[in-house]
Amino acid sequence: MISMALDNPESPSGELGRLLGLDKSTLGRNLRPLLKGHMVSIARGKKDRRTRTVRVTDTGMKAFENASALWERAEAEFVRPVGAERSAVANGVSIHVVSNRSDHTSVRGGDVADI
Repeated sequence: MISMALDNPESPSGELGRLLGLDKSTLGRNLRPLLKGHMVSIARGKKDRRTRTVRVTDTGMKAFENASALWERAEAEFVRPVGAERSAVANGVSIHVVSNRSDHTSVRGGDVADI
């Protein structure tokens, strides 16, 4: 969520929710701990004062940078024994599953090539 807010700094919160595939109430529930942790703030839109935008705070930026470093290390530890090619296949499957989550489909058995 922080990554998406950084990539779309002036997008209204509704647009951020759409990009994340979240409805308004789910977006609010997911933002709550970030707001309590002072990682994001909600501000009026610069272009349209009726809208609200999610802004990443300095605290949120530090947490994001720390998490990114940990993610890169975990990813490298995964690729090392699995290999770059198999890692790329696993990543492709993950992207496929996430991009099709609104279809309410699931992958049951079968080969990766069947996806």
